[in-house]
Amino acid sequence: MKLISIIIPVYNAENTLRKCVESIVYGEERNVEVILIEDCSRDKSWKICEKLEEEFTQVKCYKNSVNRGVSYSRNNGLRKANGNYIAFVDSDDWVSGKYIKKLNEMITRYPDYFVLCGYHYYDIVEDLKKDYLWNTNQKEVIIDNKNFFELLKCILLQQLWNKVFRRDIIEKNNIHFDESQSMGEDFQFVLDYMQAAQIKECMLINQPLYYYIRANNSSLMSKFGLIENGNEFKRLVKLRNICGSEDPIITEQYQKAVQDTKCNYIYQICRNMSVSNAEKITLIEKIAKDGNAKKYFKEQRKLIIKERTVQKLKGLKVFQKRIEGRLRRERRDYIAKKACKQLKAREFSIISQNCIGGVFYHDAGMQFLSPTVNLFFKEPDFVKFVLNLEYYLNLNLEMCWEEEYPVGKLEDISIYFMHYHTCREAGEAWNRRKKRINWNRILVLATDMEGFDEDSWKLWCQIKYPKILFTVVERDAQGVVVYPQYKKNGFVRDLIPDREFYRGGVLIKIVNAFN
Repeated sequence: MKLISIIIPVYNAENTLRKCVESIVYGEERNVEVILIEDCSRDKSWKICEKLEEEFTQVKCYKNSVNRGVSYSRNNGLRKANGNYIAFVDSDDWVSGKYIKKLNEMITRYPDYFVLCGYHYYDIVEDLKKDYLWNTNQKEVIIDNKNFFELLKCILLQQLWNKVFRRDIIEKNNIHFDESQSMGEDFQFVLDYMQAAQIKECMLINQPLYYYIRANNSSLMSKFGLIENGNEFKRLVKLRNICGSEDPIITEQYQKAVQDTKCNYIYQICRNMSVSNAEKITLIEKIAKDGNAKKYFKEQRKLIIKERTVQKLKGLKVFQKRIEGRLRRERRDYIAKKACKQLKAREFSIISQNCIGGVFYHDAGMQFLSPTVNLFFKEPDFVKFVLNLEYYLNLNLEMCWEEEYPVGKLEDISIYFMHYHTCREAGEAWNRRKKRINWNRILVLATDMEGFDEDSWKLWCQIKYPKILFTVVERDAQGVVVYPQYKKNGFVRDLIPDREFYRGGVLIKIVNAFN
């Protein structure tokens, strides 16, 4: 693989930067250069940049002399880059462990194509999740210039961070970000590159390899239509020319894109609270240019009333869910408190296949005397781990990144740290807690959720420690808790939300047996 440079502009990103960088450096492709351009943040971002550079040989950090904005930072990153290829990542996002490897593989195989991928969209504010992909089940799709506007419609063309660029083309054609633009500068860069590279086909990795996160309400879209000055329409003309302006199909797609953009402008303008109604009508007319601005404004006013009604109903449903959630938590806490009142034994170590052990410690108000907290194992890994517990715990945990959270490796054992934000956090917690194990009082907990089959059961029976298996299968053995209501699923569901693992008092009885 050739070297790929990842440029990350950094501004007030102290809470997200480490996860972003770790998702890259712990990914499947390690031949990568990460360039952090810190733009005079008001938080601890620069200190984190320096720490990351100290920890990882792939990371290099630079600081702007004054705050200059994201376009300047990216241009600065381009000047520092040494890779054959360039990719851009935002500091509040992260990537799949396959992101670099897949992009690198494809652009190496298809150097004259424009290589891009799908992505996950997480709206934390509205609690929404969506995957943006091409409309096919194929993992890899070649898209010719007659479908570039369709790529735009699928919201796959206008971003930076789901693409990889050739540095030789960027430098030869002096492609850079327009620092005078505050919106759409990333799409402008993409179009400038496509034009310079004479792109006629795209290679789309039709998998969501990038995680785009919206974590707050602030957005440049509130100024959409006020500061663009027609740049978006100019970009559509440029895309039409890249596609081939004489083709009637492309001309039709272009006209549809122009109309959609006008509608989007009008939509955003009418919802801007900082502009008077008279100003809104004036702005709408500048965009529509057909004398119907007042009509469009009235139509949007009606839509706004409907939207507000829907929002109020949504708010009532959210409130209802909060009440239901609170009642559920109170019931859960009552069950946990009642169960833990019977607890006599202390200072025991739970080796748990999933989060049940950690939740039990939490309910009992005990210190975590085990590293198996806030994580899970798949089978047969967990049973193998327990059967050779001392051996595996003496190994150094090697971290990697798969999708949304860190994964640890102990030779042939994989551990999924799904409640940890970074590899560093997961590794430190694991190493700290494994030193606390009480080898004289160990209890093993597992469910049949993660691939527990008959082969796993045979190995399970060989475990020398006291153990409990939560399952849907009737078995004539001590420490087996059966949940027949979940038999149709083939395995037990998540027992934590309603504290179903306390059912029958088996867990408490076995723990108390340590006395």
